[in-house]
Amino acid sequence: MTSPQRKDRFGDNPWLKDWLINPKIMTSYTHLPELWKQTVIYFICDRPKAMEPGLWMARSARGAMGRVLKGWHDQGRPHCWPGSAFEGLYQSHAMLNGEHVPKPLGIRVTDCGETIEVELRLFAEAGMWRDDVIEAMTTAFASGIGLWENGKILRPWPLRDWWWEQQSVRTIEPFTSRAVLSFETPFKPGATDLFAGDLENSLEGLLKRVAGMARWSGIDISSNSKPTPTALAALKLIEIPPDHCLDGFVKQNGQGGIAVVGARGKTHISGISEELWSCLSLGQDIGIGGHRAYGFGRYRCEIAGRL
Repeated sequence: MTSPQRKDRFGDNPWLKDWLINPKIMTSYTHLPELWKQTVIYFICDRPKAMEPGLWMARSARGAMGRVLKGWHDQGRPHCWPGSAFEGLYQSHAMLNGEHVPKPLGIRVTDCGETIEVELRLFAEAGMWRDDVIEAMTTAFASGIGLWENGKILRPWPLRDWWWEQQSVRTIEPFTSRAVLSFETPFKPGATDLFAGDLENSLEGLLKRVAGMARWSGIDISSNSKPTPTALAALKLIEIPPDHCLDGFVKQNGQGGIAVVGARGKTHISGISEELWSCLSLGQDIGIGGHRAYGFGRYRCEIAGRL
């Protein structure tokens, strides 16, 4: 039986559905950075006493904000046209190539010693919910978030400062056929809890995710600009020692604990096409692989010769 929480994942907002399935602009992966828009919101919190920082923080912060937004949505807050922030950021409304269009929200939570930094990214038209997100996140901080992995004790994360910036274009490095991906948060291939696959077979998923995120800008990717399976298979990927390791946290559910695990490290990629270079560059904003809602799959893409 599907749980009520799972039902909440799927929305029926006709405006959002129409916007996502009927793009207004056609472009290529190569030119997409020129149209890549995002709103980035930063929060700086004092680190609560007794806090044990870890990868769990992104999941807890995202969940706390989501509960606030859902409460407002259920109450029918007045500024919900063309859709509430909960509908747009936490629910799925359309399919693209057999997969749900990705939710236009990214999160990263970083332990900075005496402070905790929370970074939220709203992609393209999701910037319309900026004010709701700021209010909901500050409400969640004040109401209380966890102090450690799967902890039941909630304490306020005292807000020290916040600001936001609007980006209307994504400047990327000049094209190169050789690059290094350095993972800042764990990378988990695939979308299921099972750890299976590798970076190579996740690149096609990155292409789909970039194309899906472009729909929030009303953009479709022309089919003749998409790297072919043959081109992807011709790539050469080499792990760079000695930094590769596994990292993650345990997620509790009704049946017990589930390990949320990914790999850290650096990988050298050669044979990159111009289209794939654009996707790898944009992927730094949205992440690659599974568990992205928990902040996984964040990486830096750098020209190989500079390392």
